[in-house]
Amino acid sequence: RSAYALRPEESPARAVLPARAGEEAQATFQMSVTLPILEGDRLLLRCEGNSAFTVKVDERVSFARLEQDGSSGSNSRVPIAMQARRHGQHGLEMLMGDKSAEAGGGEGSGAAPLLNAGEIAELVLWVVPKVGVNQWRLESFQQGKLTNTNDGIADALQPLAFLSVLIQAPHSSPKSSVEVKLRFSAEVAVSGGTIGLVPEALVVAPLGFTFSASCGDYCTSRGEIWGTSGQATALLQVLQSLGNTLLDKELRFFVITPAQTPPDLWWVVEARGVGLQPVAWGAVAGFKVNQMQNAAVFYGAVRGLKKAQVVFLFTFSPQDASRAFRILDANAPQGFVLNCRGDALRSLSLPGASHICKRDGTTQAQVLLSEALPPGSYAFALEARLPLSMPSNNTFSLAVREQLTNAVGDAAFGMPGVGLVTLPLSQPTLAWSTAQLGQLSTVTVAFAVSNFTDAVRAILITLPPGFEHRVRKTADVKSSNVKLPLMRGGQDWVDPSSAGHLRVLLEPGDPRIAAGVYRISFPVAMPVSMKQLSSWNIWHFDVCSGRACMTMGSLFAVASFPMAGFLPGDVSAIEQLRQQQAADRYQTEDSGSATRRGVLLLMQFVAIFFLGMAPILVESL
Repeated sequence: RSAYALRPEESPARAVLPARAGEEAQATFQMSVTLPILEGDRLLLRCEGNSAFTVKVDERVSFARLEQDGSSGSNSRVPIAMQARRHGQHGLEMLMGDKSAEAGGGEGSGAAPLLNAGEIAELVLWVVPKVGVNQWRLESFQQGKLTNTNDGIADALQPLAFLSVLIQAPHSSPKSSVEVKLRFSAEVAVSGGTIGLVPEALVVAPLGFTFSASCGDYCTSRGEIWGTSGQATALLQVLQSLGNTLLDKELRFFVITPAQTPPDLWWVVEARGVGLQPVAWGAVAGFKVNQMQNAAVFYGAVRGLKKAQVVFLFTFSPQDASRAFRILDANAPQGFVLNCRGDALRSLSLPGASHICKRDGTTQAQVLLSEALPPGSYAFALEARLPLSMPSNNTFSLAVREQLTNAVGDAAFGMPGVGLVTLPLSQPTLAWSTAQLGQLSTVTVAFAVSNFTDAVRAILITLPPGFEHRVRKTADVKSSNVKLPLMRGGQDWVDPSSAGHLRVLLEPGDPRIAAGVYRISFPVAMPVSMKQLSSWNIWHFDVCSGRACMTMGSLFAVASFPMAGFLPGDVSAIEQLRQQQAADRYQTEDSGSATRRGVLLLMQFVAIFFLGMAPILVESL
């Protein structure tokens, strides 16, 4: 038996294979004797033939009598004392009994029999096999005289030859059909012999990998499983274009990858000879399942949060960029409800416009892009309702699929979610005054508190790459609600030390934030050129339990909310409302009195103020 068979939990696929030439294997011999074996007798085991095995003489050698267990019907091993020593490279000599018996023993010496005539004994030792002819001779000697022998006619042990295996997959996205390159060669020096032609080979993939029925020009699969391992198999058969053997050829086939890399990555190849009988096998640690690069998901993890922005970031690297990958499949943990309809989908850096929401309303959302997705880095946001309790499997997935075949071009599975917290905050919203490249914009972050909270000590606003705030003094930052407990001292509640972060500090002695709507406004410099803009144009709003909240998502962050960003020249929703209000005002104005115009202007101002905060007011109810 091979060493793998003795430890099947380590590699189930290799455990069912025969012993292989060049590797240590356990050999077991059972015997019965005509004349008893006494203390002081010598037992000699030799491997003969032109491919004689190397016999290992060490503490693993054991000799025991097998006794029938009447209760279970099975044999039990009764160890027999002996001392083993080497008898050349291919043999083993055992002195039976204790060391004290070495000087004497045998018939007439009064030595007790260790194995009586007709009793069955078992000898276990380790060997290094070779391919070829071998015979095993077992003899016992009593005071130098031969007492028992098998005449060297024990059944030969037939190991399989050793295969050297190489396997590669240039691209191995999750849950996708990927091309695999395989080459295997017979290791003659290791095996001690040749194996001839190999017209057929069985390939055993790691657990989770599967094969389609037609997996290549010379690859087929009938869905068969290897032993009890649960591992899928495929059959490679020689074609005329390959000659008459699969040995030393670059073989190509397709395999379907699992969602994530399995713990055991070993591939097994069993080579079959002209009679389609196994003649050799090899194994190699294969390729990992490569998740989509830079894939991540962000959301404010507040229990039961409505209209939360769930932002996905990823870098798309398909195996074949010429195919039309237009489908985005997003999956959230149990309890999430995703929405991609209308304004709920923020396409951010996705190419094109007028994307179609094909499926939502559950933990799944599918978006059909208006044009194919080329390789590159992207971000988009969906709206979601978060669960009230923590999902048992708190992971997300994102797959980019081809429209015609639904084949996966790239994907990320097992993206970790965030632990839910209880916090009476809404999803923050972002508003801005329209500005072009290099100009200043006034950015407003608004949020609502539905019930008082004293869990917050600081607020951190993180700007996307390319944007910088222009806060030079506390007066540059405006807080709309006096109920926000800013740190007392007048000039100390704003930390503008980093151009990419703005920190607002609350009063540590009385940090309670009352229910209400809050807005924080500050000046921001737009990027000077479009090259400065990041594909991941995301703002972050962190509410923190400590003042040392210096980076987004730090240990001090109670919750970190992403907010879809904007581009130079973009008009925010509130600005659009103001423009519409202004257009309506001039269309309805006539030659009425100055008093009426003044009343209309006042009404428009009040409407703009309250309607501009309508989404947050609704969320806070």
